[in-house]
Amino acid sequence: MLQNYLKIAYRTLLRYKAYTALNVLGLTLGLTCAILIYLMVSFHLSFDKFHSKADRVVRIVSYFNTPDGEFYTPGVPAPLGDAARTEIAPLEKVSMVYNEDNVTVALIENNVPTKKFKEDNGGLFFVEPDLFSILDLKILKGNVQDLTQPNVVFLTEKMAKKYYGDKDPIGKILRLDARLNVKIVGIVQDFPSNTDIKGSIIASYLTRDTYSPEWAKHMKMHWGGINSSTQCFALLKPNTNIEQVQKLTPAFMAKHYTSAEERKSRFLYIQPISNIHFNENYNGMPKSIITTLAIIGLLLLITACINFINMATAQALKRSKEVGVRKVMGSSRGQLFWQFIAETAIITILAGLISYLLATMLFPLLSNWQEGIIGYRMIFSELIDLRFGVIFTFTIVLVIFISGSYPGFVLSGFNPVVALKGKISTQSLGGVSIRKALVVTQFVITQMLIIGTIVVSSQMNYFITSEMGFKHDAILQMPVPQQDATKLQTLKTQFKEIPSIEKVTYIWTPPMSQSHNTTNVKYDNRQTDEKFSLNTKFADEDYVGLYGIKIVAGRNIAHIDTMRETLVNEELVKRLGEKSNDKVLNKILEFNGRKITIVGVVKDYHVETLHSKIPPLAITSTTNMYHTVAVKMNMADAQNTIKKLDKIWSATFPDFVFEYEFYDEAIGKMYQIETAMLDLIQAFALIAILIGCLGLYGLVSFMVAQKTKEVGVRKVLGASVGQILWLFGKEFSILIIIAFIIAAPLAWWVLNGWLQDFQYRIDIGVGIFIMAVLLTGLIAAITVGWQSSRAALANPVKSLRTE
Repeated sequence: MLQNYLKIAYRTLLRYKAYTALNVLGLTLGLTCAILIYLMVSFHLSFDKFHSKADRVVRIVSYFNTPDGEFYTPGVPAPLGDAARTEIAPLEKVSMVYNEDNVTVALIENNVPTKKFKEDNGGLFFVEPDLFSILDLKILKGNVQDLTQPNVVFLTEKMAKKYYGDKDPIGKILRLDARLNVKIVGIVQDFPSNTDIKGSIIASYLTRDTYSPEWAKHMKMHWGGINSSTQCFALLKPNTNIEQVQKLTPAFMAKHYTSAEERKSRFLYIQPISNIHFNENYNGMPKSIITTLAIIGLLLLITACINFINMATAQALKRSKEVGVRKVMGSSRGQLFWQFIAETAIITILAGLISYLLATMLFPLLSNWQEGIIGYRMIFSELIDLRFGVIFTFTIVLVIFISGSYPGFVLSGFNPVVALKGKISTQSLGGVSIRKALVVTQFVITQMLIIGTIVVSSQMNYFITSEMGFKHDAILQMPVPQQDATKLQTLKTQFKEIPSIEKVTYIWTPPMSQSHNTTNVKYDNRQTDEKFSLNTKFADEDYVGLYGIKIVAGRNIAHIDTMRETLVNEELVKRLGEKSNDKVLNKILEFNGRKITIVGVVKDYHVETLHSKIPPLAITSTTNMYHTVAVKMNMADAQNTIKKLDKIWSATFPDFVFEYEFYDEAIGKMYQIETAMLDLIQAFALIAILIGCLGLYGLVSFMVAQKTKEVGVRKVLGASVGQILWLFGKEFSILIIIAFIIAAPLAWWVLNGWLQDFQYRIDIGVGIFIMAVLLTGLIAAITVGWQSSRAALANPVKSLRTE
């Protein structure tokens, strides 16, 4: 029986090639998107679950409760690790870690550098040996106890291959940033792709002392300052829960902070490792994106099924006589139902196979895109497992029954006499109301995606075009090694001699940055610290001029190599309670263990992305904190100018690798999550529109078949082509309006919630909704017009002869 079902289904589908092709196309699009979205969602949900002790692994992080709200950082004070190890009893193991970006690594042979490499994105990873007991990090060569010694490193397999090919790197020497030689003592297995804890060069934590003597001298035992790259991981003792440890943190903090204000504002949070990837407060990826993706994947699959149902019922009239003959010959309703299910199964399985092949072809593009935008690379072989096979098979079966049940039920229910006479009516097919409801559903999904695309695009455009309070165009930034003041001044002088270079400045970070340095601050003669944290930036006297930052009171800082003078922003003046900017001039700010004179006030500008409010800010100069040189250049001959900069820079720092980045591009990267979200919504909105057009085609085909005689009569009575087209168009206009009434409030609710993450945001105005409904109407008009025009232009004599 099954063989007979499949044979007849195969012949039927070959007979109606256009019907088959459109259904396969619609389901293929829906299933391909569903597969890709499933792989992406599955990848992100798997982060750091592979550790054998994952249920006991935590990260200790910081948050601040200030009058301005709560502020979060994954960093902790540098001495916290030693203190927690001895004072928090439920912790079995504790390991401090520190990530260093933009490290130049030189391979040393006979004390001479042979090759140089620039490692970004946390390439240098300082760790204490207990990290290997906390996490599942596999050592391939060497001994973990070697990490108790200074100036030693482990390499990952990938890094060892990159530096030494097939040679054994054990015992080789690397030079870090041309100032510290370290010995390679081991090889560790490459970090998995689905972890937020990774490095390429794993150095002992003691190496940090010799790598950064300034840190060892001023910050190692300092509880006041927090660097977000200085983090602490711990392993709980068996049968210990996080709540038990969390209850101990207030007393722990009180012991190490003597200030009453600090005790009230500084807190520790015990964060489970499973919470790291999706915790937005601590630089995690917003879980709402994954939820949104999963919902979009489901909706696209639903639209594909709706498309199939519409196409199948539109095809019903052509097959009414076939059903009548089968029933007269003795076929039962059940047999006919399963016959149509068999046809659906063939189409769905074919679409499933094609979609799987398409997904394998598109997956590398998706993985490369995600790595470029978000920084994570997915590996296909790690995601295609038994669970995927079960879910994919279940989805195919579900789609077969969802898509095939209604058409099969309707067609198998035809009255054989009426079917043989070819007089199947709308009522016989279950009416058009169900199909209209399905099309409305498609329109709702399409309009929501269109509105989402418009809103996200508008917000991104707002980021780019809004006044940030500083200039960011035609500015090139290059990381510089920390050198003596004389060498830095020489480089600056030589850069200024290039005709196309307008201004040059040394900075720690540019005006808007994802790296921040916050500290306690004391003002004037006040006895206690202020109730807020101070954001500090280190830059020379040319900083405000190059970035076009306006001084509204006082003067600029002088050319000084150490912290003696500072500029502050208007927000700091307000927080200090002063009524005018002039009131703070020549007063003292005390932070970072120094007393510094306020010489000027700058107009507020955005220090962080538009997600955050403008914080209190101090800008001061100190040579040992300059990490970047920025130049304002004439873009008329940019490539030639960059070559000249490279030549001068490489001559000044021959042991380092020249790198540069335009500041506009750097700002764009700060909104990489929003950019990724926009790209995904645009892609899926386009696919939803395409599938929706196929659904419209199905419904119009059904309506044209139903109204063949009516169209003929109207044309004989003098109806114009436009009037005939409106006969079909008016029904879809109503459907679009109904869909809009449903989609608009849903889209507003979702997108308004998304916009709440931004302190500075657009308003969702009426224009956005008008644009969405007009675009939907245009798409529908093109789809409906193409099919209905055939009916309008048909010979009325032939239409009236249809029986």
